[in-house]
Amino acid sequence: MRTFDDTGGAERRASRARAPGDGAAALLERAAGAAVAVARAVARFPPVQLLARAGFVGKSTLYGVVGALALRASLGLRGGGTIDAKEALSIVFEGGRGNGAVAVLAVALGGLGFWFVLEGAIDPSGAPLTPFRAVSRIGQAVGGLGYLALAAVAVRIVSGEGAGPSGDEIVRMLVGQYVALPTGRWAVAIVGVAAVIVGARQVWLGISGACLASLTLERVPRRLRRSARALAVVGFPAQGGLFALVGVFLVQAALERDPGEATGTGGALHAVAASPYGSWLLLIASTGLLACAAYAGIEAATRRMPRP
Repeated sequence: MRTFDDTGGAERRASRARAPGDGAAALLERAAGAAVAVARAVARFPPVQLLARAGFVGKSTLYGVVGALALRASLGLRGGGTIDAKEALSIVFEGGRGNGAVAVLAVALGGLGFWFVLEGAIDPSGAPLTPFRAVSRIGQAVGGLGYLALAAVAVRIVSGEGAGPSGDEIVRMLVGQYVALPTGRWAVAIVGVAAVIVGARQVWLGISGACLASLTLERVPRRLRRSARALAVVGFPAQGGLFALVGVFLVQAALERDPGEATGTGGALHAVAASPYGSWLLLIASTGLLACAAYAGIEAATRRMPRP
């Protein structure tokens, strides 16, 4: 009796018997894999990395303006105030630097926003995905969208349309729209809790020094390494504390169905200044924001990026 190997035929029959959705799933999987490969190639493209580094300089500029004005306010000096990054863009424009400076900031912040979204989406480092890293990547992507929004504001200013409503006004408008919906206030509360979690993450990254893992400090002078560590300890908790405070106000607005309770980072700084011992607390917060500005400058030079 003749025998033969019908393995290939069996595989073809199994393939025909396979559910139609399996082919679509495989196609989607291949498409996703190709998209990740392209995104990682983009992350290795030198101009993209250069834009990201320029973005850290832009971030340093905005944090410096916000921190300097808050410091003046805490010391009772003339010209101080509590503002957010959006208002800082207007101050750069009105301070005599004009369209040129704001246009440069628009490009830089757009590059940084794109880089953060890229990092959050595909993690160019290729590190193993853990629960903490997954949360961090989501936070990174959301932060990237925020910087893209700031870049759009800068474009509006350059085009003569102005910065538009303040960050606090936008937050209250959005909260007012959602808390009126049957389940909208719970959505606002969830966003508030997420902001608190992101703030706590920032505090932990600074105090533990885990944020330094994203920098290439191996070949820099020891003094710079120590400076980066000290700035992280001071700056990240201040930044995280503001995020957490914004989250608390969002939760309060959701529970009370009162959009007036919601606020952005500028309003959070104002709340700090208006609290008991506000001048001292604002002094601490402004020092932390200035530390964030200096740390972002170090990031511009030493941020760890994939090799081209």
